[in-house]
This record gives sequence, structure tokens and C-alpha cells, in this order.
Amino acid sequence: MKTIRLLAIFILSVLLFGCTVLNPVSVIKNSSPENFKYVYISPTSSLTSSSGSLYGGAYGVYGGTTSKSVNPADVISGILAKKGFIRLHELKSELSDETIIVNYGESGKRSTGFGGYTIEVTIQFISAKSNELISSCTAEGQGTTEADDIRQAITRCLTTLFLTQSESSDVDNNLTGSTINIVNPTNKEHPDYIWFKNVRYSVGDEVNYTYSNKIAVIDKFIRVENSQFLYDVVIKYKNNNKIKQTSLEYIFKN
Repeated sequence: MKTIRLLAIFILSVLLFGCTVLNPVSVIKNSSPENFKYVYISPTSSLTSSSGSLYGGAYGVYGGTTSKSVNPADVISGILAKKGFIRLHELKSELSDETIIVNYGESGKRSTGFGGYTIEVTIQFISAKSNELISSCTAEGQGTTEADDIRQAITRCLTTLFLTQSESSDVDNNLTGSTINIVNPTNKEHPDYIWFKNVRYSVGDEVNYTYSNKIAVIDKFIRVENSQFLYDVVIKYKNNNKIKQTSLEYIFKN
């Protein structure tokens, strides 16, 4: 009976943590980091964290742990390298016009119940010449360890910041290289169709709502400034006409 009770608690905890809804990413954009060529990332320390697991068998419950490490500066460096930035390991006055300084910090934690929590991070882009704020973003993350939390938060933060920058500066084009392409920019608030991950989704299309595995029809697209994908989709279930607003990542067209 004790074994069953422990397993039930463990399974319930996994389900609850897995269903956590992260707060939207917030972005401040005074200018675009993509106007710069070089980046200096303020040093950060590595973090090692562990998660435990329970396994039930005929003779009882057994445990195990998994350790993961993360250095925020390395995660940031990898993402920015893919964007074409050149990392400097020290500031150089002769390159200050083309250099931005990246500052990282953990800006909060939010309880999600049953001992779980999210970690919030904030990343700033500062002009090396004027020390003025170019852009910043704040995002949450939650995984099986604190290292996972931080890695997810950084990725969400920078992905949304650069997606927002691209949308702001070039919304009337197809946003080449971005996750989402708006192909009818004459109606930016409620477009009739959107290209998402190389698939065209139009109002009236039948889709699979993967979160609950139900068939639905796209009713409309809604612009959401701080959404990871800039737009949410409103769908209508085919079986009962129930309306639901959700993220683009949860719909799939066969």
C-alpha cells in the first residue's frame, strides 16, 4: 500500500509540473541588436542541479538522480553565434561602435504548487559605446532541474526578442528565416492566413488540436505582442463548436 501511495504522489507531481503554463515573454526594444556585429557577454557561473525519480517494483520503491549543468553565458553565446554575432572575450575601444554588451540575471521564481517553481531570467543588450539599453527580454522556464529551467528561459527569451525585432523591422516581407511568416500583411491584426513552420494555415482549415487530440477548424488569428510566435489562433471544435484560443504550436494540419 505504501508503494502504491508513493507512486501515486510521484505521478501526480509529474502531471502537475508538466501542465504548468509559463508566463508570456516580455520584450523591451529601443533598437535592434542586429544593428551590431560584435557581442561581449558578461561572465556567469555554471550551475549544477539534480532531479530525483521513483521506480516501483515488487519489492518496493527505488530512487535515482540525474545531474545537469548549465552556464548561462555559454547558452547565450551559442544562440547569438547562430545569429551571426562575433563574441569578444574582452571589450575593445576601437570596436565599441559595433559592440553590444549582454548582461544576464535571474530575476525571479514563481511557485507552481507541490514544491514546483519556474525560474525567470532577464537578458539586457547594452551599447558598448553609449551604455544605453538597446533591448531586453524576460522569460520563465521550467524543466526537471534548475539547469533545464534556465536553459529553457534563455531560449524563450532570445527567440522571442529576435522574432519581435524581425517582425517590427520587416513585417511587410516574409520574415525569411523566422518561425512564422505573415503572408497577408494588409491585415496584421487578424490575418486570413499564416505560414508557420513551412506550412500554410488559413481561416477555415481543419486542424488537429494536439493538446487534447481533437479535430477543430481555424476561426481566426489574433495578434499577441508578447506571444512567442506573435499570433495566437482561435479554433472551433468540430464535435461541439466550442471556441478556444491557443498557441500555434498546438495545431497541426494533415
